[in-house]
Amino acid sequence: MKPEAGQCLCGRVAYQVIDAPQKVMICHCTFCQRATGAAYMIDALFRAADVLLTASEPAKYTHVSDTSGKKIPVHFCRTCGTKNHLQLEILPDFVGVGTFDNPDWFDRSPAAATHIFVASALQGTVLPIGARVFEHGPVDETGTRLSPEVLPEHRIITR
Repeated sequence: MKPEAGQCLCGRVAYQVIDAPQKVMICHCTFCQRATGAAYMIDALFRAADVLLTASEPAKYTHVSDTSGKKIPVHFCRTCGTKNHLQLEILPDFVGVGTFDNPDWFDRSPAAATHIFVASALQGTVLPIGARVFEHGPVDETGTRLSPEVLPEHRIITR
């Protein structure tokens, strides 16, 4: 594949990925809602070795998850504040990226993406037919991988 580029709003922090994402996560947790100001965050997860910084080194803030207690280093531009990528203590060999120049280049269809922490999804959120969903994370507190629920019909989050 050809490299895909991304950058912050001011262009000071830039990167490219040299391979397709290993996973695409649509996260509905409160951290992702707060970090984006949106109902969820779409993070394409890449092997760390496949993400190359091509401009200025970002600043870093390390958040501790209120759900798992795990660290989430968030890398952002010192000038404009754009969150360029994050890492997850639970997946140390991966980098989550979401600020691509062409944000539509990777597949986020129900077959390609997994919805996580839907227990925190905002009211009115629509989960599509065929979506793989986890009420919480894809692993339990012992680190055991869980199996997703695959939706036989669309689901609208109501409280």
